[in-house]
Amino acid sequence: MQKNIPLKIACGQWANLAAFVASLYQKDREMFRKSMQDLVAEPVRSLFIPKFHELKAAALKNDALGFGISGSGPSVFALTDDRVVAEKIQTAMIKEFENTTIKIMSFIEPLNNNLGCRIIEQK
Repeated sequence: MQKNIPLKIACGQWANLAAFVASLYQKDREMFRKSMQDLVAEPVRSLFIPKFHELKAAALKNDALGFGISGSGPSVFALTDDRVVAEKIQTAMIKEFENTTIKIMSFIEPLNNNLGCRIIEQK
């Protein structure tokens, strides 16, 4: 666990947060995309998520607006505002686990459905 964060990294993270808020307010997709960089948690937490960097590259290559770690992991998410693009991203990310023994679960969920958090499957 990192106890100290270099000022340069902290300032970069704060700038990303400010840009994220501004992008939502201004409805600026490009600013949103650029702001979706986690300079603090991702470099450490990503080490514990199999194929993290491959998943992120696959999502961004397939036009995701953003990609990140959900909570402390190992869940990840990709964001888009287009269902067809979401399916393309999902296919690319699932493909990263072909020929592995890693079990995955993937789903597409619209964020404007007003359903909030809930259990979608319980085993």
